[in-house]
Amino acid sequence: MEEPIDRLSDTARKISGAKLGQVVKKDLLKKANSRTPIRDPHLELNLSKMHLGDEGLQFVCEGLVEAIEKGAAQLEELYLGENDITAAGLVHLADVIRSSCQTLKELELQRNKITMEGTISITCFEIFLNAFRDQSMLHKLDLSSNELGDKGFEAFCRVYAAEPAVILPRTSIHADSSDDDGSLDDEEISEEEEPEIPGDRRASSPNTSFSAQSTPSRSSLTYTRKLSGSIMRQPSMGLLHGMRSIPYILLSDNEVTDVGALYLSYVLPAHPVPDQVIPHLPPLKPSHLMPTIESQGLDFANDEEADAECYGILYSPNHGISHTGWKLLEAAERFRSNGGMMTYYPGGTNSPGSPLSRRTSELSASALSMNKRKESFTSQRSTGVGPVDLERLRSKIQGSAIRDQGPAVSALWITSLELLRAGRAILLADKLPGELSHALWLEVLSKLDAQGVMSPRQHNNVLSWASDRGTLEVEREWAGKLTHVQIWRFLEGVECLTYEV
Repeated sequence: MEEPIDRLSDTARKISGAKLGQVVKKDLLKKANSRTPIRDPHLELNLSKMHLGDEGLQFVCEGLVEAIEKGAAQLEELYLGENDITAAGLVHLADVIRSSCQTLKELELQRNKITMEGTISITCFEIFLNAFRDQSMLHKLDLSSNELGDKGFEAFCRVYAAEPAVILPRTSIHADSSDDDGSLDDEEISEEEEPEIPGDRRASSPNTSFSAQSTPSRSSLTYTRKLSGSIMRQPSMGLLHGMRSIPYILLSDNEVTDVGALYLSYVLPAHPVPDQVIPHLPPLKPSHLMPTIESQGLDFANDEEADAECYGILYSPNHGISHTGWKLLEAAERFRSNGGMMTYYPGGTNSPGSPLSRRTSELSASALSMNKRKESFTSQRSTGVGPVDLERLRSKIQGSAIRDQGPAVSALWITSLELLRAGRAILLADKLPGELSHALWLEVLSKLDAQGVMSPRQHNNVLSWASDRGTLEVEREWAGKLTHVQIWRFLEGVECLTYEV
């Protein structure tokens, strides 16, 4: 029999704001410092619509961290929707997330005031996202109805890309014993020339549909049955951690445009669908069924938003996304359901370092050399399938964004260009400035990326380009092209169009 769970709900109290946060902290510290043995440390905390603000949230988080560290609380559910929380407040919440990495199952932050206004807000948001690195039990993260914008989605993609791949155990840790049977469209990104797109390097895989209306799979049926009673089975080695292992992430109504959709299009193919992860997580109560687009009660601006098939990552509606952006997300979901996603199984043919893993890793690079791109693109023309449409749509949005908003629309793009400019000034000089060697100058130049936006490989690509006089001739050949096309081609050549998800 399951132990009763301590449910603390302060939504009925007459106080709110920072004062309520102090009261909650006092209650939690009393529980933490009690000399009476804790019979049931399991904790659900509902503080929705209590206008805590960042100050009140700080009090609550301080109480939670101390209670968790002293073994007086095992936080399983935390509801903080509609509390006027900003990005700055998320730094305090990060401590709670790290402390409850083995117990937290649900975290709701919808309808707060989390915006990306300036570098500090983005840094706070990244601290919050990085706190999930060791999370292994979370079923649901709700960030909907916050004005994250394109900058927020870029930060999400950047942190997501830095996480290690998910390795699924061979068996469910809560498997039911009865189931143990031993087994770019036609438009161009510019008026001049549409970039050629890398070909499909995927290994073939079954076409699997994850539509909510489709017949439930064996794993989802097992998950439903075990809600009413289950036994433990010893799992094989696996690694579930970080945002990559969260079955449901809600990113709807976040004030994003096609640029945000662009970042999301790289995350979707890498994210497991809920069916793949849920069997390996502790079950939730039947009353906590996972969200669907329909269950959120959201308003849709058009049929594309209403018809979007989101599997786990719910991003509809987002009214700032255009027709092209929705086509891109649809292509990303289709690529994902057709086997484009990379999920590792220990010792399997797709484990890290295996041939299949290497082929998929090659596909994830945003650019190939000119010759490889031409060859692979030509070979794909005859098939009519694969990631060609996906890459074409990405290229179209990338080109349009650079043309209309400039490279500063992306931290990755502008950082790459600034590194190129500085690298050229130093590495192509007749004599290196000062007494530093070439290797030391490379190390110094890499420090220009103070925010750690670029990967080491991207640093190396840009600095190699900057120090190679042959690339000056390549750029002279581009001189007749529009500026945004030249920028796009450089970023593609150094593989800095996207983060390495």
